[in-house]
Amino acid sequence: MKKIFTLILMISCLRATAQDPQLSNYFNNPLQLNPALTGQIPNHSTRIQVGSRDQWRSVLNSGAFITSFIAFDKRFCAPIEGDYWAIGANVLGDQRGDFPLQRLDAFLSGTYMKRLADNSNFQTYLGVGLEGGAIHHRLGKNDFSFDEQFDNPQAAGETFDQYNFTVLDYGVGLSFYIANKEQTNLGFNIGAAIKHLGEPEYQFFAADDGSDARLKRRYVVHAGLAIPIRGDQMGLSLKSVFMDQQPYTQLINQIDLIFGKRENSIFTIGAGLRLTKGFDGIASDALIISTSLTLSQFLISISYDTNISTLHPASSSIGALELSLGIVFGREDCKIVYCPGM
Repeated sequence: MKKIFTLILMISCLRATAQDPQLSNYFNNPLQLNPALTGQIPNHSTRIQVGSRDQWRSVLNSGAFITSFIAFDKRFCAPIEGDYWAIGANVLGDQRGDFPLQRLDAFLSGTYMKRLADNSNFQTYLGVGLEGGAIHHRLGKNDFSFDEQFDNPQAAGETFDQYNFTVLDYGVGLSFYIANKEQTNLGFNIGAAIKHLGEPEYQFFAADDGSDARLKRRYVVHAGLAIPIRGDQMGLSLKSVFMDQQPYTQLINQIDLIFGKRENSIFTIGAGLRLTKGFDGIASDALIISTSLTLSQFLISISYDTNISTLHPASSSIGALELSLGIVFGREDCKIVYCPGM
């Protein structure tokens, strides 16, 4: 069962339209979500984040899908008071199956945030972000084996045209947020991004009909709203991420309870639902349970997906475990307010 399941996934990746690696809590790696989120760091100027996601282990065991990332971004004050610009770097690695199919993304991003309004209670910002980098794909050719394999693996038709290749890629994004100056939990943000603008080539061998496979553009819209319930001691966070990368679409809606003061320590616990739309129409994919703890400059976040898709009998409803760690540091001198709705 494991080999059949893995082979089906591999064939779909090689012959069909490629898809980006999957995360449940994209806000733990905002640079992967939208380059315009570069530099939106609460109370500090520099941020480092690492994380990993483990999926399909109940079906594939050692061939589980593993996605890991490390991200860095830093904010700088602009000559215009209240404005800022930021730079970032994001590296993401993804491995699928026993064969394995591997992918490595390495991107640099930059953003400029313009303060649109500043009154006694709120600040309003609009930002534009750009990203550029490279994506490396690799197929573990030495890991393939079949029951009726030819003795001569170099025989015609027994090799791919290439077992690894690298393509350049780029994307753009926008971000808008309104934040409260009094450091309460009230805030709102919305953003949009287009990833893979050039739709880079994705194929290990040439198709007989001369067609080529492409990494389709990924369209992203995300929003967050934080509402105070008991002053700055308790709040409610509502977040949504919509992504379309043909032929698939997904929507993640999440609600979190926030406890504690943002400048000291924060504890959150929440739940989310991921819906997907593919060849079989709209369906529920996963129920997401998450929690996070922020202690001064340090953040730890854990989320778990319960598989509620049509594959739940094969996976025993076991989905994915996702863990991320972060640290923020550096003085905040730009006289800006960061939106807590993220």
